[in-house]
Amino acid sequence: MSIAPGNELLRKHLDRLRSSPNETLLLDGGTGEKLFLRGVKDDRKIWSATAIVNVEYHGILEEVHKSFIDAGSQAITTNSYGITPGVGFTDGDEVKRLFGISGEIARRAATDGQDSVALVLGSLGPLVESYRPDLIMKHDDGVKKYRYPIEGLHPFVDIFLAETMSISDEACQVIDALSIFYNCQCQNQGEQSTLC
Repeated sequence: MSIAPGNELLRKHLDRLRSSPNETLLLDGGTGEKLFLRGVKDDRKIWSATAIVNVEYHGILEEVHKSFIDAGSQAITTNSYGITPGVGFTDGDEVKRLFGISGEIARRAATDGQDSVALVLGSLGPLVESYRPDLIMKHDDGVKKYRYPIEGLHPFVDIFLAETMSISDEACQVIDALSIFYNCQCQNQGEQSTLC
């Protein structure tokens, strides 16, 4: 596995995990439930994405991320799972912007001064609906749709996390989109680019 030169925290965790089968990486918990407990509106359509869409909740989201770190989490997950075409987020540039906000908030929470204190996992959920393999997009359409979340999260995350993929075809869309993105990054000598 290739690790970006500046990501010493990721390198440290990977080395530690490789050193013994008894090592673990403690992830965060249910961010959405914590947000609702702290007063974020429980919107059953976009769920916890409410905390990204509405700027008045950004501080609460950052506090929730920090609470997981304070409790011992070594990695936090961006609150981007619910930002999908399936619930009405269809404008690619808006999706990219919202994913970027989720990544930026998580990165702020995971940084103490100049040092990262926790890994940031970039959540890439299903594009249409969770647990509905019958609704997944055609492969090429899905790969194109994942472009926007990946571009939005890329500057802020240590690892991408494909969450709740119902079938391998759905996971392959994420893998192919990431592959295209990173191939374009290499071709453009690290400059941020759109998917080729």
